Amino acid sequence: MIFSRYINRIAAGTLTAALAAMLWGCATEDFDPMRVTTTDQNDPETQLVLRLAVPGAADTGTRSVESRPTDDELEVKSLRLLIFPSEDGNKAQAVVNTPLMIPSKMAVVGDEENEGSTLTYTFKGFEQEKDYLIYVAGNIPHNVLSGVVTLEELKKVELDYTSTSTLPIPGELPMFVAESCDNTFRIEKSATGPTPKELNLEFACVKMQLNLIFDKTYEVENEGTTVGTTYGDNGFKPTAITLSNVTETTPLLHKGNELLAPAGSRTQSLRDKGGFYTDWTDTGKNNDKDDRITPGTAAGEGFTGYADNWLWQYTFYIPERYTRTGDQLELKLEGKLTDKDGKELTASVLFDPVKIGVTDTDDNVAVTDLPRGSYYEVIGHIASRNLDRGELEIYVKPGEWITVRDEFEF
Repeated sequence: MIFSRYINRIAAGTLTAALAAMLWGCATEDFDPMRVTTTDQNDPETQLVLRLAVPGAADTGTRSVESRPTDDELEVKSLRLLIFPSEDGNKAQAVVNTPLMIPSKMAVVGDEENEGSTLTYTFKGFEQEKDYLIYVAGNIPHNVLSGVVTLEELKKVELDYTSTSTLPIPGELPMFVAESCDNTFRIEKSATGPTPKELNLEFACVKMQLNLIFDKTYEVENEGTTVGTTYGDNGFKPTAITLSNVTETTPLLHKGNELLAPAGSRTQSLRDKGGFYTDWTDTGKNNDKDDRITPGTAAGEGFTGYADNWLWQYTFYIPERYTRTGDQLELKLEGKLTDKDGKELTASVLFDPVKIGVTDTDDNVAVTDLPRGSYYEVIGHIASRNLDRGELEIYVKPGEWITVRDEFEF
């Protein structure tokens, strides 16, 4: 099931525990029955009606750049709902811990004002005059959350990226209730029935778009020369990037600046990733709203024009991170010197590592931090001063990874 990049709300028809078990089909082994205590399941005063937006728009604060998610980024393969009585604190036991139907498995039930655009989940049988906390997780394996009994246990759940080959990927990007959401609700007597509760999800990871640029007309900073002065008729072929100081485990439940210092490195081969472009538009540093780099003509397969001007663009996803202890995220480029026809020469070229991050005092973001739901446009100009040692001049532009919600597709 794919959510469109212009997403409104996901939902499903009226959902009780029995109906959920019936419709879940082969996934019923993951279903955990609700533990609500009221016996009158038909009393509207004990119902929760949930409307869910996936993913939600974050509070943009001073970050004006917005990256609208693509269809594959918005793909949701699983959803899970957890509800706890709020009065019991961390010891509260879940009264609901269950998978949610996703729209590809259930019929659309639209509201009267905008038929077909809103789907809802309805849960029944809660105690009256009581406050609850509600959490929804997307693309988190059910076995990670199915055994959670208390709120304290939920707060200990971590996303594990310790494997050297594991990073978030489109189609499986983790999502969770946005920190800015009010996730409390109260069941109380009402003559008009239950008040719907709307929640936003956000990506529980970070998106980076790397723009690697080889431009022989580019003036090297503080040198008064151009890249062409160094390379002449030669070219450069990128082969790999290494990300160092990547956070290896992050809590599912947002904890602000409480994450531990990161560790670990990830090396990504560039041979089968990203894409080359033979021209592009650079709107300059004064463009506050949109991406600075817009690719032009795609080079396609079999690109050999490494001695000409080119843009290589690649999007990757990394865990969020918050740390004041240094060890900033680093990117290191590796490649090959080529002749004028694009043929690789024998020597590999290693580039000095460059640090990725931006200080944002208005949003309380340190240069070492990468807040969840953030988007970074990273622009790296190849600016080598000699052919056997590479150097990048880096520019990092922070933004919000959000979506406009005005239609839903499945």
